[in-house]
Amino acid sequence: MMTKKIDYQAIRDFFTDNEWDVIDAALNEYQDNFSHLDDETVTRDFDNVGMKLQSIFDNTLVDDTKYAQEEDN
Repeated sequence: MMTKKIDYQAIRDFFTDNEWDVIDAALNEYQDNFSHLDDETVTRDFDNVGMKLQSIFDNTLVDDTKYAQEEDN
């Protein structure tokens, strides 16, 4: 069985830094466009997504060699 740290690392490594930036921008856009709804479900789901994504970064390591390869492409 894999540990959570390994699962988190696999998720983090699945996306490039640029792709994580797109995800972040999309979440910001979602928040900007749906914040007026005052819907408990929307707020709860948005907060849950944010907490889950933050836990990925809190429980993973940065692979500097990966980022060097991205810059070369």
